[in-house]
Amino acid sequence: TGQHTKLPGVRHLAGQNPIRLLELFNKAHSVYTRDLITGLPLDVLLLFVSEGQYNRETFLPAKPAGAGRLQRGQDIFEGVCMSCHNPLGTGGFKDRPGLRPSLGWLSRHKPERTLHKLINGVPATEMLTLRFVEDDAIRDLMSYLRTLDLEN
Repeated sequence: TGQHTKLPGVRHLAGQNPIRLLELFNKAHSVYTRDLITGLPLDVLLLFVSEGQYNRETFLPAKPAGAGRLQRGQDIFEGVCMSCHNPLGTGGFKDRPGLRPSLGWLSRHKPERTLHKLINGVPATEMLTLRFVEDDAIRDLMSYLRTLDLEN
């Protein structure tokens, strides 16, 4: 129908004890039996809700980055991203309506989407997760990406 239902978020559950989250999950989703969702998949989900969420403000600072941070972001880009996305950050994209195939454009106009893909990767593609990289490095990479393809 084209209508979207606004789902309640889980950000407020960050930091909660996973055992408490299991109790809340079981209460909210009583139709799921233990044989349907159990073991490692459920444990991973509960750990993500408790510990895996990130605060976008950590990675998207309000003020522009200094030269040292931009250089660090460029170094990360050249070492990790450039082989697939080329030096201009315009390669490796599927054509999608309303989105310009450019890391610069995406990081400025769709920062949450860009950040999500940097942190979590893209399953079944060569886009790797950067969860192993410290938060400051991802922030520096985001700052550098914003300098690419500035005419749009």
